[in-house]
Amino acid sequence: MTEPRGGMIDKTGELLFRQVNPVLVDANRVTSQAFRPGSEDGGLLSVHRATKVTAEEAYRTHTERKKKPSLGVLCFSVIEAGTVGLDSYDDEEPEPVPDPAHAVVDFRECERKRQEKLAKKLRDAAKSRGWQHPSPPPCVLV
Repeated sequence: MTEPRGGMIDKTGELLFRQVNPVLVDANRVTSQAFRPGSEDGGLLSVHRATKVTAEEAYRTHTERKKKPSLGVLCFSVIEAGTVGLDSYDDEEPEPVPDPAHAVVDFRECERKRQEKLAKKLRDAAKSRGWQHPSPPPCVLV
């Protein structure tokens, strides 16, 4: 089982930046799939800590340094994740691309159906804040 590389993040209003893969947007609607781990993620949703990096820096790390696709950055808070029963952990990535702001939200104890329900809550919290990067926003959120 995949384990986070760091300790639990205190449940505060700290924001967690989430990259939105373009294939997870349908008719300007960000699907909840963007807010749950994929089958290859070991139940851990990758995010970046806003106390360590800006939304733009997180986006650039993801797209330029890691060479992964992202339409843009949305965010939710550690406390919002905690309110629905999800813990967040530091998960600094030392290689292949060092990423000291990387963190994860832990979905490992949730069955698929529950993951989908919780992902919708995180998506809705993120939608209420709108796009954090880029500016202007890549699309209108509906």
